[in-house]
Amino acid sequence: MRIDRRLLGWGSLLIIAGLIPLAVRAGAVPTGWVEGWLSLWPLLLVGAGLGLLLRGTPVQPVGGVVSVLTAGVMLGGMLATGFHGLPTFGACGSGAAGPSFVDQSGSMPDPGRMTVEFNCGSLTVAATDGANWVISGRAPTSRQPIVSVTSDGVSIRPPEDPGVDLSGKGSNWRIDVPRTPVVGLSLTLNAGEGDVDLSGAHLSSINATVNAGSLRLDASTAATSGSVNATVNAGSMDIGMPTGFEGANLTLNAGAMKFCVPAGTQLRVHWSGGLAGNNLGAAGLTEVISDQWVTPGAGNSTVDVRVSANAGAFTLVIGGSCGA
Repeated sequence: MRIDRRLLGWGSLLIIAGLIPLAVRAGAVPTGWVEGWLSLWPLLLVGAGLGLLLRGTPVQPVGGVVSVLTAGVMLGGMLATGFHGLPTFGACGSGAAGPSFVDQSGSMPDPGRMTVEFNCGSLTVAATDGANWVISGRAPTSRQPIVSVTSDGVSIRPPEDPGVDLSGKGSNWRIDVPRTPVVGLSLTLNAGEGDVDLSGAHLSSINATVNAGSLRLDASTAATSGSVNATVNAGSMDIGMPTGFEGANLTLNAGAMKFCVPAGTQLRVHWSGGLAGNNLGAAGLTEVISDQWVTPGAGNSTVDVRVSANAGAFTLVIGGSCGA
């Protein structure tokens, strides 16, 4: 057998990148060791520099070895832990310098639906007393929110074609969700940062999608909650659920998700993942059949959680907080 030296570097890189998430998933390597993968990028420059300095010498391959090892560890770390700690597209800006837009509000029917789509910047959603929804904040002129009121609720979204904005400014929205009616909340966050606090809200369902952004969704102190459906694509999401939630369908595509439930919650987790890691065993669950994990004492009140992970990291927290 002959080894094609031209492909040796690529093969080594892919082997390293594949071994790291496998090791993390097996518990052989702590997640904390590789979650700072982004900070290793200067070593790529070091490897390239060594390659130039040592060119023509017997030790010339040292630079290539450093570069391959670094790239493999970075790729493996990303696949194992997702995008936690990755700055969220800073070109969007915080929205602080954009002009204020006119507040809009209305009464939410009971039951009602709220659909929110947000692009680029900072989004805050909070539950407030009463039956009225409110949106306020700042945004570039080309990104003023479009509010559509229907008989069953409200939809809030950015313009479909805002054109090119060279200001580098993002939007900064605050949306109030009323606590009195039962609300089905659907939220899509694209290239931004979101903080959602649903304390005291009555929720029939939660649907959340993150695309190249980060979202903290805290429903841990919601008055009621149905099921949650959440998807992360190249981003991160932390979700806190209350006692009595009905179930969850969670999807990760090159991302990271932390899912927090109250102490004593009985879970049955259905896991499917490729190049993805989880902490289900470390969280105290037992694998009863292939890719199905349960908490001790799981019985008739068991909540089903389905997780599909492709190149990412899933963390289950029982009896703890997803953080502020």
